Amino acid sequence: MVRGCAAQANAGNGISTGDGSALSSCVAVANTLHGISVGNGSTVIGSTANSNSQRGISVGFSSTVKDCSALSNVQDGIVTANDCTVTSCTVRRNDGNGITASTGNTVSECTVAFNGFNGIQVSTDCLVRHNNCRQNSRIIIGWAGISTTGGQNRIDDNNVTGNYVGIRHGSGGNIDIRNTASANTINYNIAGDAIGPIVDMTTGGTITSTSPWANFSY
Repeated sequence: MVRGCAAQANAGNGISTGDGSALSSCVAVANTLHGISVGNGSTVIGSTANSNSQRGISVGFSSTVKDCSALSNVQDGIVTANDCTVTSCTVRRNDGNGITASTGNTVSECTVAFNGFNGIQVSTDCLVRHNNCRQNSRIIIGWAGISTTGGQNRIDDNNVTGNYVGIRHGSGGNIDIRNTASANTINYNIAGDAIGPIVDMTTGGTITSTSPWANFSY
């Protein structure tokens, strides 16, 4: 158990633990590798990773990251292995992806903004729900607020604004429902998926769609 610790400007990871660890209320700043790196089956709660030279927070499979902040890291803000949960985190201005989640992850209730590539990138069998992703693709044009690299993902009730692509899928076999998108160069790039109707409200007006699964452009 690691609680209430600060790690700054170390030549390596700021905080590094093995499997089955619990880390809370910690700060990792300006370390030369990852800010926080924990093993499988671990939890990282209420912690901050800022300006580290690689990832902000990196966790092994079956881990949980909750109520954390990852800001201005040189690579990705938060990175998870398989079957993890990332919830209620704030991830901003990292030079890679904001959140990179592998297979079987749940990513929910996060604010993800101004990252270099994708805001949230998931692989396969993931649930991405109720996140706010804005102005990602900061470094290289063409990336998305939410991006998938595989199938069997549910993208549900997210708001994506000001990205190059709002929601983009690298392959088919996903489902997209109840999302809202505005001011992206391309709001939805989701051909080949199961999707709720995409309702164009970019000119304003009264919403007349009665579909509970509708996605909106506004």
